[in-house]
Amino acid sequence: MARVKSCGKKSEIQRPDLLVTTIPHTTYCQNIAYGEVKSSLHQNRSQSLILDMYRLTHFSKSTIDIDKINSPIAIQVVGSRVSVYMNVLIAKKFYVMLFLYNFDLPLCLDEIKNILPGMKKLVSLHHALVSCNNKHNQVDETMINISKGTPLFERRVESRVCKDDDMEAIQLC
Repeated sequence: MARVKSCGKKSEIQRPDLLVTTIPHTTYCQNIAYGEVKSSLHQNRSQSLILDMYRLTHFSKSTIDIDKINSPIAIQVVGSRVSVYMNVLIAKKFYVMLFLYNFDLPLCLDEIKNILPGMKKLVSLHHALVSCNNKHNQVDETMINISKGTPLFERRVESRVCKDDDMEAIQLC
């Protein structure tokens, strides 16, 4: 079981490791995709991956609530495995994180030929990102549930998983 530690210092909500932003006419406009990246050492650390998914959900929900963009993309990379999700507001106050697909990135030259079947997935990711930027993909504002952040929620988003004495511990900062 994970132990919970408190650092005692207040920090801002962490930024995602990967951020895709539309830049029309060289001005930052909207974030349409977020990502969290971990090395392959984290494949068996489910707590760390769950916290990353929690952050991705938080960031993409904020995009729906603030920018009124339905279906922002969330990307989780663990080692060479890339998983792609989409957060969708399907009914009033009902947000759903949908798994779209995953694929493996090549690790050496011999594996490059194996990425060709995955190219269709990369093309579909491009189309999904383009659809996020489409003006017709706006959210019905009556369905949005702009929730105020609670201290517990913010602490969970700011959590870090660290290894201490051969046990994983969730550190709340």
